Formats: sequence, structure tokens, C-alpha cells
Amino acid sequence: TLLDENERLTLVSKYEIQQTIFNTYIEAQANLKTRKNILILPEFQGTLEKVFVSEGQKVKKGQLLAEINDSGLNEQYEQMVIQAEFAKENFERTQRLWDNNIGSEMQYLKSKTDYEASKKMVDQMKDRLSKTKIYAPFDGEIDEIISKISITEIKSKAEQLKDILLSIFNIVLKQ
Repeated sequence: TLLDENERLTLVSKYEIQQTIFNTYIEAQANLKTRKNILILPEFQGTLEKVFVSEGQKVKKGQLLAEINDSGLNEQYEQMVIQAEFAKENFERTQRLWDNNIGSEMQYLKSKTDYEASKKMVDQMKDRLSKTKIYAPFDGEIDEIISKISITEIKSKAEQLKDILLSIFNIVLKQ
């Protein structure tokens, strides 16, 4: 057959492949998101008493991060425990008398109500007291500790962190 002069032919060449080290890199800018990133805010307002961690430190779930001054809550709790013990003893005595048909129903119901109310008050105070301690909700690393910050810093942080609340002490924990 004759070759057509207008036909385009593919140029074929031979190249011998040799093994070499391939060094290359790329530059890129990115925002990395962790699986868990949380802003820990205290539930109890008060003066920051102790911080037990530092930025960059790895923490375990349940580890105590900081403590806020309880402003006398512990003393109030101890007082309520004593009052609850007295109310319990009073109720038990009134109940024994009531079981033997001694005393009025009103006395019995009053001592029972006082005892139950004092138990609830102790539980509430215990719950409030527990909020003075800040614990790590999961294993992770302390990314940032923000304490005693000014209003302008709070406003600038609010743009970055979205849900920051006005507080004396905050911790950003990432996993």
C-alpha cells in the first residue's frame, strides 16, 4: 500500500526507564478540623482558684482541669448535712411514736416533710458544689486556656469560637 501524505502518523520513540529517587512537595493552606473540639465553660461563676493543666497538655476523660472558688458553698453544704441528719432523726422518732398511735398526724407529716425537704436541699447543694470543679469530658489535648480576658478579647474570640459566654475561665479542648 501506498502512504498517504496527508495522514498524520504518531511519532514513536524508545526511552529506557531507570530507577531514581523522586523528591517533590507541594505547599497548601488548609484548616484542619478535629473530630471533637469543645469549648469548656464553667457552670458556676466565681474566681478561678486553681488551673491544673497547661496549653498543649494531653488530658484523660474525667481529669480535673480547674477549680473555682466555691464562695463558702462547702460550709453551707456541711451545715445542710447536719440539719438533714437532725431532720432524719426527728422524723424517725416521730414515726416510732406515730406507729404506737402517739402524737398527731400533723406532727408526723411535718417531720416527714422537713426530712424529705432537707434531703433535697443537700442534694441540690452537692450538685452546685460539683460545678465548681471542671473536668475533661473526653481524652484530648488542651488547645487554649482563656482566663481573665477583657471584653474586647471576648468579642474577638466570639467571632472565632461562635458560642463563647462571658466567663472568667474557659478551656478549649481538642481530640
